[in-house]
Parts: sequence; C-alpha cells; structure tokens
Amino acid sequence: MAAQMISTNPNCNPSNVKTKFPGPTAKFQKNFWGDLFLNYTPNDEETQAQKEAEVEELKMKVEMKLLATRNQRALKQLNLINELERLGVAYHFEKAIEETM
Repeated sequence: MAAQMISTNPNCNPSNVKTKFPGPTAKFQKNFWGDLFLNYTPNDEETQAQKEAEVEELKMKVEMKLLATRNQRALKQLNLINELERLGVAYHFEKAIEETM
C-alpha cells in the first residue's frame, strides 16, 4: 500500500523540477603542458624491443650489484635492498635478495 502513495506536493513531481546548471564555477589557469600528453603515439616494435633489451641489461647490472654486496657489511646490503623496495622494483630481484640474506 505504501508503494501506491503519491505525493500531492507539486515540487516533488519530477516533471516540474527544472534543473539549471550555472556552468563552470571556477576559472582555472591554462594547462602548462598543453596537449603534449594527449598526442601520445606508441612506439614501433623495433623501439619497444630495444627498450626491453635495455631494461633486461639494467636488471642484470642491479642484480650483479646486489650479489656483490654479499661480502660487504650488512648495513650496505640493507640500504641497497631498501632503495630497491622504495623504488618499487624489488619484485624483480626477489631471488637475489634471498641469496644475499
């Protein structure tokens, strides 16, 4: 029975409600970057392969550095591991981190 009750107030009728949007309420400065990032074009396959090879080379260098710290003080090892964690790339070197600990 509650579902059949209809309001008699004319302001509650959705057809009588008029929505007016005032438009922009803030005046922002022009974007410094313009549309620089809107015109992104992905790299071609050759460039992508070159970047992936460079990433693998850099990962090998970091892993070698990490493994080289095994014979050094624990503080230096922990600092390097902490830096990798803070950069968010430690997951690439989990095996090497386990070996140094």
